[in-house]
Amino acid sequence: MKSTLSLFSLIPFLPCKEEVKIQTIEGNIYITLINFYNPNVLVPIDKINEFKNNVLKFNPEGKSKSEIQMTKYYKTLIDNNLFGKPIFQVKLENEEIINVYTDDSEYLKLKKI
Repeated sequence: MKSTLSLFSLIPFLPCKEEVKIQTIEGNIYITLINFYNPNVLVPIDKINEFKNNVLKFNPEGKSKSEIQMTKYYKTLIDNNLFGKPIFQVKLENEEIINVYTDDSEYLKLKKI
């Protein structure tokens, strides 16, 4: 699904959980039926919990750069209570694509577009 929308987003600037800044994002919204970047899709809750525990216990020693980066990504999501939240992508004017995490009620509003 593709739609253009100006959207207001509360984006926490990581790693500080307390500091929240309001930023206006404008671009094309892309919503997919299945998002393979979201490990919660069609995965049993026990496997999700196991995944989260593995991320939190991750030891970077001897791991590849990509494994370390991916683990940092998921750890950031877990630490900021974004893991498992609905996600969509926004393509900005400069062609950069960003992930936007939201709650269920806000995500449902996008389905109406």
